[in-house]
Amino acid sequence: MLGVVHGVMPALGAAATYRRMKAGTEYPEGNLEGWATSQVLGGDAEAMTAVLSQAPGPLQLLPGKGYGTRWLKIMDGQHVNFYPKEDPYNEIYLQREAWWRLCEEQFINPGIVLSKSELDKEWFYYAEMLSEDVRTFIEGLSGKYHINSYAFYSADPLFPSYGEVCWQSKTPLIEQWINKGRGRNTEAGRALDITEKGNHRSVSTPLKGEGWAQGVYQSWRLLPPQEAGDGTVPVHSGRIAGHYLRARYRIAVQHEPAYQNTLAQQFTLRALIKIIQEVQHTTLAYL
Repeated sequence: MLGVVHGVMPALGAAATYRRMKAGTEYPEGNLEGWATSQVLGGDAEAMTAVLSQAPGPLQLLPGKGYGTRWLKIMDGQHVNFYPKEDPYNEIYLQREAWWRLCEEQFINPGIVLSKSELDKEWFYYAEMLSEDVRTFIEGLSGKYHINSYAFYSADPLFPSYGEVCWQSKTPLIEQWINKGRGRNTEAGRALDITEKGNHRSVSTPLKGEGWAQGVYQSWRLLPPQEAGDGTVPVHSGRIAGHYLRARYRIAVQHEPAYQNTLAQQFTLRALIKIIQEVQHTTLAYL
């Protein structure tokens, strides 16, 4: 192999993978074509989890340790919990109890009522795959590039991408008034409806301090993407560090049709010419 051309590649992973496991493939609001594509690829958590929980390839696009920390936000008013604090695998991907966990076990084998022991078995297979095939791949590949690499990426605010994934709470006003002055333990919240599979979750959140109420009802929703990118890969992950590359080029382009862009084609052609010229320095060179 003489070289590699990377186009809109999620070098550090894509937080959109988490979003898709929790709520299905995202699409621009009001975009009929995007909605149709979403339904084909997996329009909700049930459809996505049934496939991705048993397929290491797509999950290998999850953010690894190199992506950084605090990219998953649980926003309850002014109080925000951030994950991962250190390890995304144990804190998010292998988390089994928290409502914001990556994999909701009831969707691994949907349409079938499973016993506790059967659910445990399904979770064991998922956790084993995540640890052996996903974590090992992501961390083993991190920071490794061909010495003769070229890359183009997008950092356009017109194509917002999930650099961070944010869950935002909504607490009924009556609940806020009755429990005024009492904090909420959002990390210990419990899902109330395990059939929810879109961008909303209903949660019972324990209350801190003294009072007759033990918890409060909250509705959580996923916020739209905010970071500039290509609509899938945020600039944070798409802009590969320059010291790994021979050349890097920023282009305003969407993820799927990236190579239909004229500038992307021209950059790729130039990179290929440069790579082919390396033949003269190998045993493949003609005498």
